[in-house]
Parts: sequence; structure tokens; C-alpha cells
Amino acid sequence: MAVYVVTWNLNQERSNYDQARRAFIAHLERYDNCKEPGVESVRWISSTGSAAQISEDLRTKDSPIKSAQVI
Repeated sequence: MAVYVVTWNLNQERSNYDQARRAFIAHLERYDNCKEPGVESVRWISSTGSAAQISEDLRTKDSPIKSAQVI
């Protein structure tokens, strides 16, 4: 099992930011994760998948964002 940092930018200026953020967090909650204190757009996740697999999953059509970075 590996631990990854996931970052994203939902561009807070857009009109549906809150809805997109909630949908992405719900999508991300499928992984064992924890928030980075004080940084809204960073999560640490634990998974047996690779960074590429997680990144692809987070960018699926069900996800409201296409720019998540998994490191």
C-alpha cells in the first residue's frame, strides 16, 4: 500500500465552485484519505493502486474536475 498526495484546483471563481468541490470530495472519499490542515485542495490518500490509476480514476467522467494531480 502506498500513500499519495492529491492536489486540485477547482478555480474558485467559477459559478458552481461549491457544487463541483462537494462532488469531487465525494468522489475522493472512496479512498482512505485525510485532509491537509489549512489547505483546502490537498488530500493524502492511501491505496494499493498506482499514482497513474488513481489519477485516471479521479479524472473520470463522474468527476467534476479534470486537473487533479496525484504524486
